[in-house]
Amino acid sequence: MAAEQGSRFVMGTRYQVVHAPFQAVCSSRITYDDGALRIAGCDRHDSVIAEVRFEDPLSVSISEEGTRLRSLQALGGIVGSIVKDTASELLAWLDAEALGTRDMANAQHFIVRIGEEIVDVICFTDPVVMLEVRCDS
Repeated sequence: MAAEQGSRFVMGTRYQVVHAPFQAVCSSRITYDDGALRIAGCDRHDSVIAEVRFEDPLSVSISEEGTRLRSLQALGGIVGSIVKDTASELLAWLDAEALGTRDMANAQHFIVRIGEEIVDVICFTDPVVMLEVRCDS
């Protein structure tokens, strides 16, 4: 069960909800260009109503939610949210893959659930979230 702690929610000791569920988001559009990741959440009319931006992603992985059932179970069914994984195996793997060429001490692992996709992002800065964008992209 999630418990409120300040402006964030904590699920156990591993996952922290960074952004509460996005309302009325039915699908997503994901764009990675010039080193920036943009995840647009769309309503049932395909209008963008929420946007999540990562300005410095080191790694991005996009999965259809049916392939991540164990993760979904661990997350407790919170749909349409941004979660920070504080004990990330993906982050540890990426650090090992870099062979010590990058200082990964401040890297973070965020999990974004918008629409049918789960997006894992390894980056150094927190995501920027904009709500009620209400424009076609």
